[in-house]
Amino acid sequence: MNSHDHFWHSHLDLSKVGIVGHSMGGTTAALATQEESRILAGVNLDGSTYPGMNADVRPVPVHKPFLFLATEEHASGESRAREYVGSESNTYYAVMKGADHMSFTDVGLVSSRFTRDSKPDDSTFERALLRIELTRSLIQEFLGKYLKGVIAPDLDLTVQIDKK
Repeated sequence: MNSHDHFWHSHLDLSKVGIVGHSMGGTTAALATQEESRILAGVNLDGSTYPGMNADVRPVPVHKPFLFLATEEHASGESRAREYVGSESNTYYAVMKGADHMSFTDVGLVSSRFTRDSKPDDSTFERALLRIELTRSLIQEFLGKYLKGVIAPDLDLTVQIDKK
């Protein structure tokens, strides 16, 4: 695509690739950082780092910059301490209060507008939109920091993020 496609020609820098995944896609993102040298950073949206999920007691060790965005439920308990294995200086853990597992997708936006049984719910839509915007902003800052070398003020300055 980068060399032949009319739209993408010379717009992709394949030496600086990031990966983002939700749920099991987040697990896949962690695994992909190990397998593909072009992937320089990864994001896990409320997923596990256990390839076999919680029955597997061997978390995927993440040795590249990695951002974990999680719900309070997923981030609580003793499983969090053993599940998230990242580098000391470039692994971020952000917990989105009041979010559920699907808050990292567009399900809340769509379902608040298009339901058979009720009218559109503006307050639910606004909350879902705020969560999606926060998720997008944090991912954009994180990937910008590790793929483009730009500052990440919300990750590094204003939002309290637990770093390993």
